[in-house]
Amino acid sequence: MTAAQKGMIAIGLTVLSGVLAIQGYNLMETLEVRDGAGTGVYFLFFEINDRVIWSDVAGSAYGFWTASLIVFLTAVLVVKSVKVNNLFLSARKS
Repeated sequence: MTAAQKGMIAIGLTVLSGVLAIQGYNLMETLEVRDGAGTGVYFLFFEINDRVIWSDVAGSAYGFWTASLIVFLTAVLVVKSVKVNNLFLSARKS
């Protein structure tokens, strides 16, 4: 796998990490304005659970934040696997 491919994977994972973190934040925001017995949890057009009671919403938000952290750490490991020498050599060849 080339350095450019690893870089693109790292960028994609970082964006996914940000989307997961924002979803966790949005779930915590729903705790301030309660309407009904619970809420639904959705992620990128997919319904995860349509009946989450209010006491479990914080746990779902923490789950999104934990997933965000894991995905971000994976992106960091992908970036760290790029060797600096290979990066400069590919720039000289082109």
